[in-house]
Amino acid sequence: MITLEIREPIPSQNTLAKESWPVTYRRNNRFHNELALDLLLAYPRKKDRDRLQSRPKFAKVVIHSQRTRRITDKANLIGGAKGFVDCLTKLGLIFDDSDDRVNIEYTQGTGSTYYTRVTIEADYE
Repeated sequence: MITLEIREPIPSQNTLAKESWPVTYRRNNRFHNELALDLLLAYPRKKDRDRLQSRPKFAKVVIHSQRTRRITDKANLIGGAKGFVDCLTKLGLIFDDSDDRVNIEYTQGTGSTYYTRVTIEADYE
């Protein structure tokens, strides 16, 4: 099981619809860089990272977005998380974001700090 955390909430789909393409592109790059850094800190040995990034056949992914204010409805959360899931694919933590390769569960909550935590349980056989 892999657990990674970044210091930014998943944006709502409504927010993404109002943004220009460069703003969304920069956010997705931040997601990618923070996930890559957290992966490097959690697994400093290259051998361990290579094993994790060996493209498992199937994965169960739980994405939890913690917000400081009110939560968004589930459809907006799922639409806003597309760039985040694409980053998981680019990093090799999941094979593909198609339904036959991954089961993604989205949760959210409110609290004093905001973050996004992803937990990946993969079948590496």
